[in-house]
Amino acid sequence: MAFGLRMALYVLAAYAVITAVMYFGQRRIMYFPASYLPEPREAGLLTAETVTLATADGLVLKSWYVPAKDTGKLSTIVY
Repeated sequence: MAFGLRMALYVLAAYAVITAVMYFGQRRIMYFPASYLPEPREAGLLTAETVTLATADGLVLKSWYVPAKDTGKLSTIVY
């Protein structure tokens, strides 16, 4: 068998193995967020308060609200 053909088969086999490992292991790298939300004071935000928001489809979201300082400038909203 020619050297080029043999190398192409090795590369194809390695690609197939890597693809199979990624396919069968994809559940292990999924992100599952923690259900625990720390209080703002635990995170070092002394002026923040916890706010609960309900969406139109019934999902309940917990967030933190930090009031803007009254500087006369525009505020930034971070999602």
